[in-house]
Amino acid sequence: DTVAKFLGGTMVGIFLGMAINGLMDESMIKQFLGVLFLCVIAWQQYEKYLKKQKKVLISKQTMESYAFLIPFTIFGGVCSYITNNMGPLVNVYLIALELNKYSAVGTRSAIFSSINVVKLDSFICCI
Repeated sequence: DTVAKFLGGTMVGIFLGMAINGLMDESMIKQFLGVLFLCVIAWQQYEKYLKKQKKVLISKQTMESYAFLIPFTIFGGVCSYITNNMGPLVNVYLIALELNKYSAVGTRSAIFSSINVVKLDSFICCI
């Protein structure tokens, strides 16, 4: 179920990433990557702070909703195509869902297998 929810928005993000990638030079991509990593680090630190305060930033129910998942997966698809680095976003999401480690690894593998097949097809078509 989690994999199916991820794939729709991610595919839109991949195709959007293909369009954006054509407009960016290498220095812009490096800046994009830097900002992305800073955002992920800031998010993790903020969550650690909230955890110490015994507060929750986003509930599990909210994270499973399409209102959260659609923009999250579109952004992840763009990141996946441009930088091949959607892993940290998926890890943060799966940890927040509190899946057991085997479910998390299986879900992550299924997500990335599907995404990489689509990206491979798009790279082959562009050659």
